[in-house]
Amino acid sequence: MDYVGALPKEIQLIQTFAAAITVDSPHQEAAKKLIDYLSSSKASGPIQRSGMNLVR
Repeated sequence: MDYVGALPKEIQLIQTFAAAITVDSPHQEAAKKLIDYLSSSKASGPIQRSGMNLVR
């Protein structure tokens, strides 16, 4: 599937995603690395090409 553009605002579903690491997570370092990557400039291209907008 190729992304060809955004839907009109009248029918577009906007969802906001957030990330957090719980205190008792057994994989805190891996979670931090994932969050760091997803918020990096390295991930911005794939995120935008998939049709999502960057928040930062």
